Amino acid sequence: MRYLDTETLNKVRLVSSMLNQFAIAVPVSVKIIKNRDELQEALSALNNGKRKISSLILSGSDFRDEDLQSLPASQPIHSLTLQHCDNITDAGLEHISRLTQLQHLTLKFWDKITDASFKHISRLTKLRHLNLTFCSDMSYSGLEHLSRLTQLQQLDLQNNNITDADLEHVSKLTQLQKLDLSWCRNITDAGLGHVSRLTQLPQLDLYDCPNITDAGLEYVSRLTQLRLLNLSATSITDAGLVHLSKLAQLEHLDLRYCRDITHAGLAQLNGLTSLRDLLSGSDFTTDYFVRQIDW
Repeated sequence: MRYLDTETLNKVRLVSSMLNQFAIAVPVSVKIIKNRDELQEALSALNNGKRKISSLILSGSDFRDEDLQSLPASQPIHSLTLQHCDNITDAGLEHISRLTQLQHLTLKFWDKITDASFKHISRLTKLRHLNLTFCSDMSYSGLEHLSRLTQLQQLDLQNNNITDADLEHVSKLTQLQKLDLSWCRNITDAGLGHVSRLTQLPQLDLYDCPNITDAGLEYVSRLTQLRLLNLSATSITDAGLVHLSKLAQLEHLDLRYCRDITHAGLAQLNGLTSLRDLLSGSDFTTDYFVRQIDW
């Protein structure tokens, strides 16, 4: 073991003192906040340069609109999550719209999203990922404002009451790389007609959309850049799989819990030479199996 001499030790103490004096920032990538006191403490450290927070998660009903007014627009917060924040309204989202560097926004388990909310969100022009899962009572007509988000690459709308007409607004987000519509049980084949305009879309999730049938797969077949497709727990049959045979770029396909899919139907996919993973299973009472395809 090597010991420091007195002179060196004094230098170390001096440097340490200087670092404390000038509050050298200590990076913190993710900060989870559960009450207003924790938020004020975090924001104080952030504003004083003692912390760098790139991802902020607010969870719970303790927060108010005025709390979001304190979020520093000058700090590079790239990701913000608000979940179960029942007391935050459009006024709070207006404060969030000042965070011009924000790239990821999650509003989860929140039913107060109105047309005005979407107008505020649309000002976040650098947004790449918008997650609106479990917001079942939001105003879906406001989706039309999202067309301003020209850099948006991922949109999560799972477990919402979105309809076919609402998907017309989504179809204008031409830069999307992933669209998650799982558990959106009001969507029908007609809605996929709107989605089919996203011709560059690589990932589409339609898990547990029971109104999607073989007719909808004809629209899906127009998404020729698809690499990942989840159709589990939909109402498709063997007859519809012929449409999927046109998806030459497809690598991962999930057909679990599609009760009318058989081995004979799966044979129609043999021409998909890019397909590597196929998940399928006969019904909800049996275990699914994973088929890894090695051409």
